[in-house]
Amino acid sequence: MSCGTRQTWLQVVGSVLLCSVSSVYGAREEPVEHGQRILRPVNVADAIQMNQLGELAYIRGIGARYSAAHFSPDGKSFLILSARGNIKRNTNDYVLLLFRSAQALRSPTPQVVAAFSSSSERPAIQDISWLDNRTIAFLGENPGEAPQLYSVDSETKALTKRTSRAGGLSAYAFAGDGSSFFYLSPHAPENHQEGAGPGVMIASAQSLPEFVGLDKPIADRSAVMDLFGSATQAGRETTVRIRGDISPWSPLWLSPNGRRIVVMSSVARIPNDWSSYQDFWLNAAIRRANSANVRRTDVYQYDVIDVLSGKTQVLLDAPAEYKACDQASITWSPDSKSVVVAGNLLPLDVKDPGERQLRKARKFVAEVRIESGEVIPISKKEVCPLGWNASGELRSALTHYYTQRGSAEAFVAFRREGDDWKEIPIQTSDIGENNRLAITLEEDMNTSPKLFAQDRQMSRKALLWDFNPQFKSLEFGRVEDVSFDTADGRRVEAGLYLPINYVKGRRFPLVIQTHGWDAHRFRIDGVYTSASAAQALAGRGIAVLQLNEGNTVGTGGEYEAKASAYEAAIDYLDKRGLLDRERVGIVGFSRTGLGVEYALTHSSYHIAAAVLADFSDGGYFAYLSNPERAQEFETLNGGAPFGDGLSSWLKLSPGFNLTRVTTPVREEAYSSWAVFWAWEWYAGLSRLGRPIELLYIPDEETHALVKPNERLISQDGTVDWMRFWLQGYEDPDRAKRDQYTRWEKLCDMQRAQSPGKPAFCVGTKH
Repeated sequence: MSCGTRQTWLQVVGSVLLCSVSSVYGAREEPVEHGQRILRPVNVADAIQMNQLGELAYIRGIGARYSAAHFSPDGKSFLILSARGNIKRNTNDYVLLLFRSAQALRSPTPQVVAAFSSSSERPAIQDISWLDNRTIAFLGENPGEAPQLYSVDSETKALTKRTSRAGGLSAYAFAGDGSSFFYLSPHAPENHQEGAGPGVMIASAQSLPEFVGLDKPIADRSAVMDLFGSATQAGRETTVRIRGDISPWSPLWLSPNGRRIVVMSSVARIPNDWSSYQDFWLNAAIRRANSANVRRTDVYQYDVIDVLSGKTQVLLDAPAEYKACDQASITWSPDSKSVVVAGNLLPLDVKDPGERQLRKARKFVAEVRIESGEVIPISKKEVCPLGWNASGELRSALTHYYTQRGSAEAFVAFRREGDDWKEIPIQTSDIGENNRLAITLEEDMNTSPKLFAQDRQMSRKALLWDFNPQFKSLEFGRVEDVSFDTADGRRVEAGLYLPINYVKGRRFPLVIQTHGWDAHRFRIDGVYTSASAAQALAGRGIAVLQLNEGNTVGTGGEYEAKASAYEAAIDYLDKRGLLDRERVGIVGFSRTGLGVEYALTHSSYHIAAAVLADFSDGGYFAYLSNPERAQEFETLNGGAPFGDGLSSWLKLSPGFNLTRVTTPVREEAYSSWAVFWAWEWYAGLSRLGRPIELLYIPDEETHALVKPNERLISQDGTVDWMRFWLQGYEDPDRAKRDQYTRWEKLCDMQRAQSPGKPAFCVGTKH
């Protein structure tokens, strides 16, 4: 099959994995010769069109070194899910690949067993499972569709659609021989009939976006799901509703005997002592819930449902935590009598004051016995269970999901001894679903992801699959894992992307990308997709520092701590002789918007260009617009902005210090709610005649951009914005002429406000 022949959709998606990308958006610079190869710089499109492991947990940042493959029960076959962005169709294309274990060491060409394409923010294929040694189940969707349950015959490739729910499915679980299954589907919206009245009463904690109809009401922010059971008997399929009011984020954790299911549900009445947990986001959600009369809260718990009787019991008298391990957050014991809960807070009903204090501050791995409700702590380490071995030992992977360094590669196991658990050593040869064959996903900051197959007994290892052979024609900037100290003594970790034309001793423009760093992952853009474009900038002669500020969320000095990390980064690279201090840009995303805003208004360090993408704002307008988050704003700014507290706001809040901003700012908002957070800076700087623009991407439901065209607008916009202000460069693409006409006027404004300072941008009179 050649890249240029006419093919069916299934063939096209499969062949894309085998052929290099033939056309790339925005390749403006001439390729350069490296020995016998002609290489070109990386573009934003290369990041979007990059093939990667399609597992949702991996995309969210959880490591998958030993969990990339889905083995059949007999171990003779395994599946790999691949995903890539399709800029032309504005979809994300997913392919389910089948390998035969016996051929894995011979680098075989896989079979494509299913190909789906998503135009939503959801994966086109997710939740893959083997029903038997031949049949595979998954949730799938194509453009304009809601996800449904499918099964496919791995031999014939015959695809069967198992459900046709109007709202789609969010999770499923098969029981027994596959003749019965359970699934979550959205509950039909409730029709509240309000009588006519003289006016509308506004709740005291109602946000302004909610009131004007741009945001869902607090009481209905999340859809709720109904749990259904479907069984086939004598050729007839029967579907029954078991229970409602389940979180849309909940997986279905079905016990091995098929009798019980663990789900997540919203907590209607939050126990008073839950406010004692030292968890910023939990306490923020509790405050939001308590500030208004709501039917559903953003605080969740684990429930256990008996699928025969429908009876529900609370699994754990503590908030449910789903972030640390994704679906591995809950692991049933082989005998179905208990579950292991990972990365979760534990109940505070213990007599020992020291233990109670520890539980307030730490998350645990613990066993919960279903019948008695007894909770037995297993470990205080951050681990994600991988499953049980034949000896009944719990295999786990250490995860640094909450720490600065990203996902680490280390493993541990636990053995139950009486009523307690003991940690025991584990070998990497014990990790994985297949005792003989190990499939590993290997990558690092300078090595793109590849799959390897290894015979555990014979120690033979071979390349199984290169996700991106087209990368051989690209020139990447080399990445270094670096660290340095802030002025207050905190250690900051970061990844330094060197420009492709790097020469030691030469100084380059710098862009600081905030909000995380993981040296174990290969990232073209950054830790997040929104507005980040590390390698595309490095390919244009700009150094990029992907920086982790450390966990300063919820502290009174959060502004200062984040800004000090950016200042330390500039000093560190200046001492290395690498950066031109007059040409420093910064990208803030989400929570780090607070630190970037503060740096632009309070730091003496020169920032020549800034991007604030879907960011948190600490200003007065956002405070008044979101009363349910009032305490968070007051912690940031030293009190309420009234009376005596106003002086603290005037000193700290960036919005009250806009006259200090000398940096051109590009704002991005991905929801109408986010526009309210961006508005104070946009309106204020516009009124002051300072260079500012606001990009609004409507109908984007995700914080980190997913759709290819939205990513291209944001990430390519960052490249153009930084090159314009740091290098005085304008892309000759005619389609961008209006953009540069707009920016040239901003450049005139910048020159007028800072006549004595260097400006590298191009004005209207060039």
